[in-house]
Amino acid sequence: MYRVVRVIDATTIVVERDGVQSQVSLAGIEITDRQNAIAFLSWTLQSSWVMIENGQVYRSPDGMLINSELVKKGYARAAGIVSADHVSTVYLGELDLGVREKPQASASKQPARRARTARPSTIPRRPIRSRIIRAPLR
Repeated sequence: MYRVVRVIDATTIVVERDGVQSQVSLAGIEITDRQNAIAFLSWTLQSSWVMIENGQVYRSPDGMLINSELVKKGYARAAGIVSADHVSTVYLGELDLGVREKPQASASKQPARRARTARPSTIPRRPIRSRIIRAPLR
């Protein structure tokens, strides 16, 4: 875990661990809106703890992937490395289900079983009475 010291620019942050500061470049993104990306990084990461894995920066304790958040907000676009939680979007009009085949009817098919009817309980029922009018049962 590293403590974020400051944000240098839209793709570079300075982190500190055991008194040693080092620069980390965010991997897999290409910045499109530099000012908003810097503001987002400053607001999100300033003096927080992060985990860094091959240029992918995860905020602690919620585990938010900063690289993909920049892409989701529209301040950057993915370039090269695709995050692990990336799912390609397929719209309904683009979805190809193919030809649907009819199920084959078999001669030995048994008719569906009917559900059993409920039987009355053998436990005697007692009326439920409120506490106010409850009298001792005899």
